[in-house]
Amino acid sequence: MAFTVNFYKFSKRENSTKRPSGNGNEFSCNIKMPSGVLNPTIEISTTTNMTQYNYCKIAHFQNRYYFVNDWVSDHGLWIAHLKVDVLATYKTEILNSSQYVLRSASKSNHSIPDSVYPITTDRTVSSKYVENPIKLASGTKIDYVLGVLNFDNTANSKINGVQYLVLTESQMRDFINSMLTQDYYGLDPILVGLGFNSSLLHALINPAQYITESFVLPHSSMGSINISSPKVGPWELPQVPACKAIADGYAYNVTVFDGTDFTIPSHPQTQDHGVYMNSSPYSHHVLHAGPFGDIPLDFVPSDTQATIKYKIYMDFKGNCQLVLLDNDLNVLATSYANASVPIPIVATSDKSMQGISAIGSEVKNGITSFGMSLADSWGRMTNALVDMIPTIDSSGLNAGVLSINQNWYLTSEFYKVGGNIVEGGGMASAKVGAPLCETVLLSTLSNFTQCDSQVDISLDAYESEISQVRSMMTSGFFIED
Repeated sequence: MAFTVNFYKFSKRENSTKRPSGNGNEFSCNIKMPSGVLNPTIEISTTTNMTQYNYCKIAHFQNRYYFVNDWVSDHGLWIAHLKVDVLATYKTEILNSSQYVLRSASKSNHSIPDSVYPITTDRTVSSKYVENPIKLASGTKIDYVLGVLNFDNTANSKINGVQYLVLTESQMRDFINSMLTQDYYGLDPILVGLGFNSSLLHALINPAQYITESFVLPHSSMGSINISSPKVGPWELPQVPACKAIADGYAYNVTVFDGTDFTIPSHPQTQDHGVYMNSSPYSHHVLHAGPFGDIPLDFVPSDTQATIKYKIYMDFKGNCQLVLLDNDLNVLATSYANASVPIPIVATSDKSMQGISAIGSEVKNGITSFGMSLADSWGRMTNALVDMIPTIDSSGLNAGVLSINQNWYLTSEFYKVGGNIVEGGGMASAKVGAPLCETVLLSTLSNFTQCDSQVDISLDAYESEISQVRSMMTSGFFIED
C-alpha cells in the first residue's frame, strides 16, 4: 500500500507541541507489514540519503506527526521506524482546553512559595535603626508618682481611695526630708526630756507605711489637679510645697505616642523569584523594642518594602501597649510592657503606738508605784523602747530608665535559594516555570506548562495516546509554535 509522507529536518523537544512549518519533502512510501498506526514501520525506494530526516507527517494516518526513531538501509530501500508525537498531533485540542495549571513560565503567582529552588545555608543579615517614641530626650526631668492613703478630701483627687501625688525631683527631696524630720505627735520635746534623741521618733512612726505605690513615670503628661498641702496617712507634710495629683478621670485615659513609619526590607532575590521570598523561611525580621522585648515580624505582608506603622498607648501608671499596623491601619500585632520605674518604699511595723503606750505606762508606774525604784522604772521604760523598735519592710528597686531609653532597631535575616534564573523581572526559569495554581485556557500560555494530575481533556484518539497526552501534560510540557 503506497501513500505520501512529508519528511522534515526538524529540531524540537520531545515534550513540546511544536510543529514543523511547510510541507517538507514528499516521498511515496509503503507500509511494512505488519505495522501499527502509533509506531509504524515504512519503506521508501529512493537513492536519497534519508538519514537527514528526523521527523514526518502522514496525512493517511489522520495527519499524525511522528518522530523517526531510526533508519535502516536494505538493498536500495530505506526503512523508517516511527513513533507518534502526540503533543504535536493533538496540539489544537490541547491548547483549546482549560486546565488547572500548577506551574507556568509565562504566567505565575509570585506569592506562592516555590519549592523547586532549594533553600541554602547562605544568608545575609542587615540592621536598621527604628525610632523609639518613648525614649527620653537628653536632660529630660522625670516625675515621681506616689500612691498614698490619706484624709485629703480634694474633689476628684483620688482613684479608688488612693491619691496619686506627682512630684518633681525637688519636691520628692522635700517629701523625704519632711518624713524624716517632722514632729508628727509633738513628742520630740518629751523624748529629749527623757534623754532620747528626737530622731528616735522617726524610727517608730514612719508615714511610708501609708504609701501604696512609688515609681518614676518618665512621661507624666496626664491631666492633674493642684494639691495645696500633700497628706500622707493622718499627717500633713508642711515642708512639701503645693504639688499635683492625678485626677480620678484620668485613670481611664491614655497618652498616645506615634512612632515614625519604618519599612521591612525586601529579600535580595525577590525580583528573580517573587515576593514569597519575603516570607519565612526565606526571610526573618525581629524588632528589638526596648521594654516590649524582641518582636518577630515574620507575619507582616510579603509585599516589597512593606511599611509598618506603630503607636504606643500609655496609662498614668506607665502600662504600655505597642500596636503595629500595616499601611491600611490593620492591626498586625500588639505587645505589652511597663515603662515606669519602681523606687523603694520603706515602712515600719505597727509597733510604734504600742511602744509609745508602753513608755507612758512605765512613766506612770515609776511615779505611782512605791515598790519600784526609779532605776527599775527607767530600765523597764528602756526595754519598752527597745521592744518597739520597728521591723523595716521595703519593696521596689532603685532601677534606672534603661528599658525605655534603649535604641530600637530592626534586624533582618535572608536565606538564599539555589538555581539559575533565566528570565528577570520576577519570572522564574523558562525551563521549569513558576507556581500559578489556577485554571487557564492553555492557548493563552507559552513555554513550560505543568497541569494538575486531574487533566480533563477529550481527544479523538486511541486510549494509549490519550494516556500519553495526560501523562506529558501532568509531568510538564512546552507550548511552542
